[in-house]
Amino acid sequence: SKYLQSANIDFFQAVIFIDRALEQIITLRSRDNKNSVFSQIEQQAKSLAYKWNIEPCLEVKRKITAKRIVGETCSNDSLLEPLDKFRSETFFVIVDALWSKFKSDFKESKAIVKEMSIFQIDKMSSVKSKTIALPSDSFKAICNWLPEIDMTQLKEEYQQLCQNLESIISGSKFPTTFHSNDNNYEDNISSSDTHSETENESVQTPQSICELFKLLSALDLRYTFPNVFLALKALCTLPIGSASAERKFSKMKLIKTRLRSTTNDSRLEYMMLLTCEGLIEIDFDKAIDRMGTISSVYKKQLMPS
Repeated sequence: SKYLQSANIDFFQAVIFIDRALEQIITLRSRDNKNSVFSQIEQQAKSLAYKWNIEPCLEVKRKITAKRIVGETCSNDSLLEPLDKFRSETFFVIVDALWSKFKSDFKESKAIVKEMSIFQIDKMSSVKSKTIALPSDSFKAICNWLPEIDMTQLKEEYQQLCQNLESIISGSKFPTTFHSNDNNYEDNISSSDTHSETENESVQTPQSICELFKLLSALDLRYTFPNVFLALKALCTLPIGSASAERKFSKMKLIKTRLRSTTNDSRLEYMMLLTCEGLIEIDFDKAIDRMGTISSVYKKQLMPS
């Protein structure tokens, strides 16, 4: 939860954490009496009860039955134990509500992440080395989401970025020396031709989509890859869930409720008059003539002749 609240959150890592959280929520519904989370909670509750000298048992309540109507058959529901009743009617209800809330808040994010995951650094390297092929319907959802992006140009820019990503990253690093002697010069030529492992290890690739976006911004490549830059910008500003918008709406609702409760009758009358007067169409020529008939001073100023 702390990672999901951080300012430099990565979109794909957040979705992975959400999937793991959903898997953990599903395990909470396990009915294994020995290894389930509910049994662990039960043991912890009993230990606290023994610590505070409380009897570790749930109260057995008598089932309230309503009077049967003529022709109604008797119920065959079996009476549950207090612990099973608490697990079915309280614990499982909370787990199901938590699971459904997670699914509803992050379903839009998971739909977009399938399309935007192609901007991950490892997949871009695989596209460069032709380990994986670019899907035929790639960037379709992005172009539908952002109509100002051209799909054909975006694919071309993406291919160019994959091919030149390593040179862009290495070019962003400031060299330690500008000039070297002849011996070092020959060594540098041979090392650049062989692409030694030490040189490849010195290149630091961005670890997240936000770092890739910052790299393109720092090198002012927004005009070189305009469609890619716009897609990355939209991805970095995309919220993980819809909780922030719901929170803002609920806060606005509280403000409106407070204004309604603190507004008195006189203020409501003035606001009603302002609203009604705004709907009335006024002929300004007739209004000026009417003001001019009030006094001779107004007549000289408003209706000179």
